[in-house]
Amino acid sequence: MIETARLVLRPFRDDDAEAAHAVWGDAEVMRHSIAGPTRTVDETRAHIARHQESDLRDGIAFRAIVERETGTVIGVGGLLNMPEEWNAVEVGYRLRRDRWGRGYATEAARAWLAAGFRDLGLEEIVGVVSADNPASVRVLEKAGLTYRGEARCHGFDVLHYAAERAAWLRDHG
Repeated sequence: MIETARLVLRPFRDDDAEAAHAVWGDAEVMRHSIAGPTRTVDETRAHIARHQESDLRDGIAFRAIVERETGTVIGVGGLLNMPEEWNAVEVGYRLRRDRWGRGYATEAARAWLAAGFRDLGLEEIVGVVSADNPASVRVLEKAGLTYRGEARCHGFDVLHYAAERAAWLRDHG
């Protein structure tokens, strides 16, 4: 579990399915995702189960983003293994629409970068984003990732961002 000033980033619990479905099931939230929205709460439960397995197996996965003040699950995100050809770990995040524009995604991304570099000893963490998602581009840049160029991921054209351990720790402590 990771705590920030306004958030708790914790592994999923079995009772998170409804709250996570408010994120993964929202077509607008998932508009830039290759996976698209989940259709049912049961589909979201299966999605959570896959992340719980990954968390146990690899120590990285999407987790619940909980607003400290309310105790409400407001999003999902974390560190994920990229497709094999990338040989990289990605930071990702999705928030409920009613929490957009409050800096929560940046706060969570910075916390995951810190955990990835300090606790997991990762040398690099990447972010990939659709060119037509300027809000997510700003999150990656504010979190300390730098633009590396255009790339292909899961068959889609994306903007590739990355942070290297030594430089990120120097600049973000």
